Amino acid sequence: EDGGQGVGDLARPGPSRGASGAEASRPRKGSSPNSSNAERLRGDLDELRVHVYDATSGKEHAAFVVPAHACPTASHFLYTLGRFCEFESGFRLEELRWLRAVPGGAGRGPRVQRLPCDLAMLEEVLSMPPPRPPLFLCVAPAPRALEHALPPCNVRIKSVSPSKIAQGVSTVKLAVALSAVAQSASYMLLIVSQSNASNRWSVPAIVVDGQLQCHLPEEMLSGSYDTSLTPGTYDIYVVLDLKEQTENRKVLTVLSPSDVDSSDSDG
Repeated sequence: EDGGQGVGDLARPGPSRGASGAEASRPRKGSSPNSSNAERLRGDLDELRVHVYDATSGKEHAAFVVPAHACPTASHFLYTLGRFCEFESGFRLEELRWLRAVPGGAGRGPRVQRLPCDLAMLEEVLSMPPPRPPLFLCVAPAPRALEHALPPCNVRIKSVSPSKIAQGVSTVKLAVALSAVAQSASYMLLIVSQSNASNRWSVPAIVVDGQLQCHLPEEMLSGSYDTSLTPGTYDIYVVLDLKEQTENRKVLTVLSPSDVDSSDSDG
């Protein structure tokens, strides 16, 4: 029964979690590691096993172990976890969600919450007595693409990098420079095919060093979606707080394998 562990299997709460309904709805902002958790990190936590899944298909992106012996504080360990996630799975910690198993109500089975990967998550993991269960994470699913245009805002896209990608690549990280960036705003990229406007995707983006960054979902690149990126040109808009979008756009070009080979030979 435990041979294949997809996302659905994670709904079985471990006996050591003991999460109540009140605990499941606890506030997650303003939380910081206390000294006992920091001591526990240095004491009985040598390493933490991590699994990263795709939220839609249940496919495992990566499985790895994060060592804790060199991390003096919970904040340091969270930073180290983020570096491992980016190196092993290709996703930043901000792009992942913690799959937290909680018991269901009376007569209902267990369920899974998708929560931010933050210090509150780490505090709860550290509060579990050893041996601790693995940490299960998933790639935050892309929201449904917007079907209608939003009012324009006064923020403009300055550049998109890379502006050309090859069809069939496994990983693409886009960096988008804007005329102004607000740390408190939420951002997503709206990608629309110029040849067929019904082919569109919305991809969450985060602010890193004053610009937006995002990884295109693997299914969008490999063809696992009903529609995937085929050779052609695509308009990129930026949507702010699901209320406004940039008036201007930039173009992303997807090259066929033959186009890539031709450009390599020309170079």
